Amino acid sequence: MRILCVLALIGLGLCGVGCKSKEFVPEPPKLTSYSTREFEWDEVQRIVLMPLANRSNVPAAAAQVQQALVAELQKSGRFEVVLGRNDSQDPRTEEVFASGRFDEEQLLHVKHRYQAQGVLFVQITQYSGFNPPQLGLSMLLVSPAEAVVIAAVDGLWDMREAGTLARARHYAGQNLNFPDSLFGDDRILDSPQTFQRFVAYEISQVIETATLKANANGGAMGVPEALVTSPVPNGASYTPVSQQQPAMVPSAEEQ
Repeated sequence: MRILCVLALIGLGLCGVGCKSKEFVPEPPKLTSYSTREFEWDEVQRIVLMPLANRSNVPAAAAQVQQALVAELQKSGRFEVVLGRNDSQDPRTEEVFASGRFDEEQLLHVKHRYQAQGVLFVQITQYSGFNPPQLGLSMLLVSPAEAVVIAAVDGLWDMREAGTLARARHYAGQNLNFPDSLFGDDRILDSPQTFQRFVAYEISQVIETATLKANANGGAMGVPEALVTSPVPNGASYTPVSQQQPAMVPSAEEQ
């Protein structure tokens, strides 16, 4: 009987060792993503994050998500991130997403004002900070020199989904420390700021993955393999105001 107990304990110990040795492989986020076929990504040293558009019923969400995006984009170390302002000569994020157009002169104004090679527009499509939290975002990264969308992301992060919850817990365990919390990694469910940082982290990873693929392809910016691709979020076309042809973003047939 003792021998059986010892063997059982050894078996449990080996199982525990085996489980710990396995590296966690999170389910990739289910996002709609777009990137141009060719773009000199190495030229992008600084991007301007314009004030966020907010379609949710939580006014404070815009400033909170903006702060999270700046933190995670800066942490990636890929480029410098500066905050833009909404003056009379700057493009407004609300108008860009509502009309599907942007003004080339306004983009050039931002380019010269901030010495930037990219302009980032982000819109909150939905938000709930209550457990389980949800956050929907649309993102457009525009080259002001060429007046084209070079990257775009559209997605919904819903902590009711098992895959999203698993990735969030993994992010919290790898990047954050909750020494005084009894809930450990699950604190992300009750902390809106932590949840926002997780979403911002995944956005930054989309950009970084596209950057790495661009460098590997000699400058051509590729779409991350784990992402579902489409021309641009929600199927919209974003066209410079001075142009009348919708050729800025390739159609689905051209991809």
